[in-house]
Amino acid sequence: MNGDIVRSVLDKAVKYDMPPSDTASLINDIFDNLQWDPDNRYTIEDVLESAKFSATDKYSLCDKDAYNKWIKKYQ
Repeated sequence: MNGDIVRSVLDKAVKYDMPPSDTASLINDIFDNLQWDPDNRYTIEDVLESAKFSATDKYSLCDKDAYNKWIKKYQ
């Protein structure tokens, strides 16, 4: 379930050009509100790694061009 949340937030971050730091904060806020594993915080690097995975996964339905541009911009 948390992977679905991360992908959903990441889709919005790419679509609206939200920086990885804001994306990580939003993911952490969602998990905090759900009281899911607050000791395992998402970092900027985690967000970028998730984006890279989505952009290279052949089964991912994301807009790979948009993801790659977003990754390149914030890497």
